Amino acid sequence: MVDQHTSFKITKFLKHKSEVFDEFVMQQKLLENLHDRKIKKIVTDGGGKFVNQKFKDLANTCGFTHVVAPPYTPKNNGFAERANRTILNKARCLLLNSNLPNQYWAEAVNTATFLTNIIPAPSRNNYSPHYLWLKAPPKIRKIRTFGCKVIFATPKQKQTWKLGPVGETGILLGFKNEAYCILKISDKKVYSSRHVIFFEKEFPLLSENKKSNLSFSYPGWDDWDDSHKDQFVDCLESLNEEETQSTHEFIENETEVEENNIENGSNSDEDLPPARKRIKVIGPRHPTLINSEIREENILPYPRRPVALNTQNDPLSYSQVLNSPHRDLWIKAIKKELQSMIDLEMWEEVPIQDNYKLVGTTWVFNIKTDDQHQVLKYKA
Repeated sequence: MVDQHTSFKITKFLKHKSEVFDEFVMQQKLLENLHDRKIKKIVTDGGGKFVNQKFKDLANTCGFTHVVAPPYTPKNNGFAERANRTILNKARCLLLNSNLPNQYWAEAVNTATFLTNIIPAPSRNNYSPHYLWLKAPPKIRKIRTFGCKVIFATPKQKQTWKLGPVGETGILLGFKNEAYCILKISDKKVYSSRHVIFFEKEFPLLSENKKSNLSFSYPGWDDWDDSHKDQFVDCLESLNEEETQSTHEFIENETEVEENNIENGSNSDEDLPPARKRIKVIGPRHPTLINSEIREENILPYPRRPVALNTQNDPLSYSQVLNSPHRDLWIKAIKKELQSMIDLEMWEEVPIQDNYKLVGTTWVFNIKTDDQHQVLKYKA
């Protein structure tokens, strides 16, 4: 249900289409009793759940108009169709972001409806539907991330023993009046609690899904074919033979070169064979000790300067002004400040309304002085 004047949306979940009429009558009574409003016109599609004798009798009895949109023309009821699209898109994002199963789609739709009602609407002068409908600002402080990890308090009646845990781990599913709807991870049941600790950057189901996606295994030796095994073994043997042969040749050549250098007395490196590349492994470095001692020669001299303190006490409130020995000077400063505001037309007097909150004012008093601490004026 969508109110066309305020854009306030109400979502109800029904198992059968036959329950539509009873739910509509219940919502109508709530509107009349709680919000002092009456339905003047409803716009629906041509489905049998709306077009029947019960709705006709109700419209005639209560005195409202029932407009039925033509078949296959949702544009005639575009207000409700756009509201459904907005709520479903937000519910889809909530489920994907939290990785909750599809069975909790109703909780996501409820949360999406609640968020849509408290968001300011540009078409309503940036007032939220909640404010226009209930004439009160929404309670934004209780909004938390849907699907995040929470720890909610366990009632004392259900605690097993005194030193046992006093909280349970769960997942936030939405808001219900002044409490939170929480899915308990251990038994997969939904609980309602007001005493909750939130971890809004942790999503239990999302982290489990990532772990399962990343948990893959490499193929083992038993998964290889016999032909691949033989090729792999032959390759290893050939590599070992080449490495052993090259090592022996290098040692023999190195011995011959050393003998020739000793006989000829030559120290040149031009005739030496190319050396094999070696990899140097650098281990962890030892921590370096830092001397934290402060030497006197490193301290810059800073001359002392005289400081003058203002011993005059400015009034902190209007009552202190009335009791001050300089009362006449302060009142003169107050009148001067008020007159300047009147000349600049800084406010406009309007009648007080019930849905407006009055903002109080505070006077700030200060004594202006010169360099010699002589009083120049009293400022209010």
